[in-house]
Amino acid sequence: MSLDFDQVAAQVEHMVSRIKAGEIEREHNLRYALDVLKTTDVDVLEAKIERSISTCTWLVAGLHDALNHTYKATPCPSDYTAISTDGSHIDVDRHMPARCCLINIGTASISYGDNPNALLSNQPEMFVNEPFLEGNLLGLKRAVDECLALAELSQETPQSSSALGLLDGTLILWGIIGLEYIEFVQELLADGFLKAMDKMKKHRLPLASYISYPRSTDVANILRVAICPFETANCDVKCSNDTKCSALDGINDRDLFTDTLVVGQRSAIFRSQSRIIKDHYREHAIYFFYLNVGDEIARVEVPAWVAENNNLMEKVHSMVLDQCRRGHGYPAVLTEAHEQAVLSGSDREQFWRLIEMLLEKNDLPANTSAKSRSKRTGWI
Repeated sequence: MSLDFDQVAAQVEHMVSRIKAGEIEREHNLRYALDVLKTTDVDVLEAKIERSISTCTWLVAGLHDALNHTYKATPCPSDYTAISTDGSHIDVDRHMPARCCLINIGTASISYGDNPNALLSNQPEMFVNEPFLEGNLLGLKRAVDECLALAELSQETPQSSSALGLLDGTLILWGIIGLEYIEFVQELLADGFLKAMDKMKKHRLPLASYISYPRSTDVANILRVAICPFETANCDVKCSNDTKCSALDGINDRDLFTDTLVVGQRSAIFRSQSRIIKDHYREHAIYFFYLNVGDEIARVEVPAWVAENNNLMEKVHSMVLDQCRRGHGYPAVLTEAHEQAVLSGSDREQFWRLIEMLLEKNDLPANTSAKSRSKRTGWI
């Protein structure tokens, strides 16, 4: 039976009316937020953030430079190489005859200038009977494998040349929350992610990750601290439901910078104060800025060795912007890496059929669940 769109349409209309009703209030809140952004005393605010970081109920960015500064891009090198990796995976399926999964890592290396070139490839790796490797942990391993593959790819780029290393999504491994005690996760961090970061830092690679259409509120939460009437922001202890900072409800970072950045400009640099970074990332703190690429406001994350080096920051700014122009609003090298990594529905079906076929060929049990067989069988 197909979806009853008559029923859905009525519900969508109700949703749209609610959104429309909330837009007037959100626009008012945004105007207020922009006023706070422009008028806040940064020195006073920085001290207040430090006092409040352990008591705030929301993630607040740390200040690296002036809160409302904007920066133009320097000219992009005419000769440079953009490298990227992306991943896709097939998770364990309990309805299938073998407990296995697969990670496919796509890589892209595109050179521009006098000697243009493109090297595109993918590398699938299968895992069998790994006790922890499924679900969130499989996604975490895939993210780490993407970093390791990029670190290896960076070694093929001469250190003296202009290069950009780009990943899709965040550099913060949010998936480890609550899983830090697992030895497998600890190994992924020490022997995987941090090892990759060490290698790219040693190579002085301008590394960045690109987040399209971000929903983060780290910077908007700075403004919540700024307008808090208390010396230290502590909502759980000091506030009721009717709080002063509710005047910023519905505002995210993207909203703020849509109004403050012109095309090509980036925001000030901010420092993520996630507990994950403080507890596990050693010297590889993660910073971020917002960039107006024309079609959207993107969040760009960089490691400490980039954020603290003006030359590397200028390279990241100009080359990410150039990649977005070449990719019609989204970094071209990320698109190419994704195309190498993506696994279609047909790929997934063929993967399981291959397993069943080879098990049967070798006289091994190839039974699937009744549910799986039912889905594959056509009904009259």
